Order: sequence, then structure tokens, then C-alpha cells
Amino acid sequence: MRESTRMGDDSRGQRGRFTFSKIGVSDLEASSRFYREVFGLKESARLEGQIKDEPIHEIILVGENPDDPSLVLVRYPD
Repeated sequence: MRESTRMGDDSRGQRGRFTFSKIGVSDLEASSRFYREVFGLKESARLEGQIKDEPIHEIILVGENPDDPSLVLVRYPD
């Protein structure tokens, strides 16, 4: 019989972890500047896409440590 694991553990007994969060913003550039200046995050990518034929724009911000969670800022159409 398998020993039960702690809440949040996967089948290998490894703990799950928080990897990213996405925030909808009205001013992508100002929001990116805020998180870079206040929290020391760095821009790692800019993405453009579409939802129902409407453009969306995203900026991905990351911390110094590769294991840190990332923050995705997204500007949806009005």
C-alpha cells in the first residue's frame, strides 16, 4: 500500500510550486516600469496574439533566480 503524500505533492513526492501569475492592465508600459523599478523584475519577452480576432499584448517579467515565478502583464482590447 502506498504511503499518502502531503497536500500539494505530486506522484513522485515533489511539492507543487507557484510558477506564474497573469495580470490584466490598462497601461502595459507603465505597469511594466512599475514592476521593474519597485520589485526589480526584468523583462524576458513580449508577445502579441489574438482573442476572437482582437489583438492582445503581453510582457513577461522574471526575477533574478531562474526558479522565481514570472509575472505576465496583459493588455486586452477595450
